[in-house]
Amino acid sequence: MKKRIETFITYAKRWRRAVSLTPVVIEKMRIVYYPIPKIASSSIKSYFLTHAITGAKGAESENHIHNNVHQDSYPTLPVSKARRLVGYTSFVVVRHPIERIWSCYKDKIVRYKKNGMPLRPAFERYNIIFGKQFFDLEMSFEAFVHSVSRIPDWASDQHFRSQHCYVNVQKGKIAVDRIVRLENLDSEMRDLTKQLGLPPWDLRKLNESGSSHQPMEIAANIKDKIYQRYRRDFELCGYSYEPSSPTMQPQ
Repeated sequence: MKKRIETFITYAKRWRRAVSLTPVVIEKMRIVYYPIPKIASSSIKSYFLTHAITGAKGAESENHIHNNVHQDSYPTLPVSKARRLVGYTSFVVVRHPIERIWSCYKDKIVRYKKNGMPLRPAFERYNIIFGKQFFDLEMSFEAFVHSVSRIPDWASDQHFRSQHCYVNVQKGKIAVDRIVRLENLDSEMRDLTKQLGLPPWDLRKLNESGSSHQPMEIAANIKDKIYQRYRRDFELCGYSYEPSSPTMQPQ
């Protein structure tokens, strides 16, 4: 038990440091982008690699972009400095919280099982630290939601940490110039890049979670659990909550 507590404290310190805002600053485009995992960050970073970031290894190779988009170095600044930049346009892409956690489950549980891969180490650590089965490849979406709802943001894996942890929130609002919704990503990014006089937006759907785009049935009590876990995201990102309508159309 003592060893487990020591391990938990060690991870807790790492997790607290990990919950930090690291907006991407593209000087060439005069843009500040707040990336959030599971919300088109791969596609947007590939756009930056292609059109703005010089010196990125193999940026001209689409195969490289697909496999290494998150490994390349992007210019970042602490949020305290990024928000003081003059003449820059800041933006973030948000997603319906239910669709985001569904995408996380499909990508990190269903896909791993289908491809014969072991449980992601970042998820396995919860099983080790807490001495119980928080995550496994046989779990249902309902079980996944139950486990995620028991983990606070400061200890959450980046893929299911609340969206508002990644942005600058001031006076109860997301403090960016433009909030783009994933549901309208293509049209809104075309509009944003045109408005700023940037190269045309060319959507590259990278790292998709294998959604069939068929409506997904989610029980009202599960939707309620997701809402309670991500209530702040619903409020800040402007998404409504309707527990009486369990059918969702995944994006």
